Formats: sequence, structure tokens, C-alpha cells
Amino acid sequence: MVDFVKQFAAGEEAAKTLKLAGSFDRVVFCGVGGSIIPAEMIVMLQLSGLNCYLNRTFGLPNWVNKQCLVICTSWSGQSKETNSSFMAAVEAKIPLVVITRGGQLSELAREHSVPCLILPDDSLPARLAVGYMLSTLLTLLERSAIITGNPVSSLSFATAAPTPIAGLAARIAEKT
Repeated sequence: MVDFVKQFAAGEEAAKTLKLAGSFDRVVFCGVGGSIIPAEMIVMLQLSGLNCYLNRTFGLPNWVNKQCLVICTSWSGQSKETNSSFMAAVEAKIPLVVITRGGQLSELAREHSVPCLILPDDSLPARLAVGYMLSTLLTLLERSAIITGNPVSSLSFATAAPTPIAGLAARIAEKT
């Protein structure tokens, strides 16, 4: 990840404007490749009260219903699988949120009046932009009372002052 602390702060800022109303039985994270890594990390954190599913394919599983929240994450906004999941949720009138930095997915969100959190237009590949998407997801889930306990601030490494290791990493990056 490149400049994780900066990414984490920017992702948190992007999500501060959205708070979803209501409660959800399950969160369905939709994405592929590097864009699904942040959701995988959230699953590994085993956050209390979070019942979730990772969808890495076209469409949605047949059990997804209006008590679920679908979150479509695509760094590029061009992932066919994620865009297909988005359209399946729209057609079934399932609560839906988009996280992207642009592309077709942001256009679809605008066209269908779906909340869309736009991330900074950084030219990094998705696998190196995990900090943006992870903090956006965590902030959205926390602000919407889907998870509790303020996991964003509890990840103290994300906002901590630079450490000697971070300084070393910066010096190495300058030489490459």
C-alpha cells in the first residue's frame, strides 16, 4: 500500500457525508480483484454484530433481499461483475451503496439515484489503494450503526504519527 495513513484519512473523510437509515440483517460486499480486499479485511477483523457475505461474481445470490445492504466497491468503476451486482440490486430494489473513484459504476449510481462515495482519483492499482476503500467501508458501517465500537479510531496505526519504520519506508520509496 502506498501512503496508507494518507489513504486511510481520505477514505474516512469520503464516508463522513453518508449515514444510512434503518437496520440490515446482512451486508453483501460486491467486488473483484483488489477492490474486494478491504471487505476481506473487514471479515478477518470479525467485528461484533457484522453478518456479511463476499460476492465476487455476476449478479447476486438468490437469498439476497430487502433486509440486506449491498455495497458495490470498484476502484476503477469498470468491473463487469460488480456492475452486474449493482444492476441486480437496483432491479430487486435492495438497499445499495457504491464506493468507487469513478467509471461506469459511478454513472450507474447517479442514473439510479444510489448513494455513491467517490474516492480520490489516484492512479494506483486497486491492490495498492486498500487504505482508501477500507477506511471508507469501516466509516460507512460505523456511521450507519451496522457495526459499533469505533473501529476506525481503534486502528491507531492509521492515524499515528510517523514511526521510524515509516521513515525508513519513505526513504526506500525515494530511492526506487
